[in-house]
Amino acid sequence: MRKDPVILQNSRATKNGNFRSRCGCGSIESCSSENHGKSYVNIDYNYGVGKGKYKIRVSINHYGADYYGNNHEIAWNKFINAPNAYHLFTTHKLDGPGAPGRGGYFQSGNNDTPGRHTGALGLEVFDRNTDKTVWTALWYFKNGFGNWGDQWLRCGHDYAFWFKDN
Repeated sequence: MRKDPVILQNSRATKNGNFRSRCGCGSIESCSSENHGKSYVNIDYNYGVGKGKYKIRVSINHYGADYYGNNHEIAWNKFINAPNAYHLFTTHKLDGPGAPGRGGYFQSGNNDTPGRHTGALGLEVFDRNTDKTVWTALWYFKNGFGNWGDQWLRCGHDYAFWFKDN
């Protein structure tokens, strides 16, 4: 069995104090995190360890296994070639902790991404010397964060994903 070169060490989602504004809600009406709106993501690679063995690029797309499927080769091809409206966030190529281009705001969806709020987190691992792709992975977070089920792609939240060399 092949060892994955990079693993997802940890992930979390927390409701931001500016939740209502990010989700487009006023100060008194009910406000659902399933609205289309703004969220923030922070990605890190080898935090506390140092420069990675590889370079990585991490992306968040709208829709999950319900759209991309479970056959990895087919799913990865659909993930990277998805319509532009499905691509929500992509880092620069990261080579270690605190690398530039590892976080930012993104829209959790728009009128071109109707339906369920499932998402996919994609990881592309590059050889440090040749810059060629050596491995890819997708996570759908089917158990979500908390009681969300597989609809983890929410507005008004701060997401964090930490990767490390395996």
